[in-house]
Amino acid sequence: MRETIKNIIVDEFSKLTVLIENDFVANYKRKVNNFLLSQMDSG
Repeated sequence: MRETIKNIIVDEFSKLTVLIENDFVANYKRKVNNFLLSQMDSG
């Protein structure tokens, strides 16, 4: 049971990582155009 839960979590996080990577450029472009979010990059 523990291994099944671990496999589900790994699988779901893998899918999430792929989605984040695929959407990164579009999300970053939106962030640059958002005056509130773009101010948070003072690093």
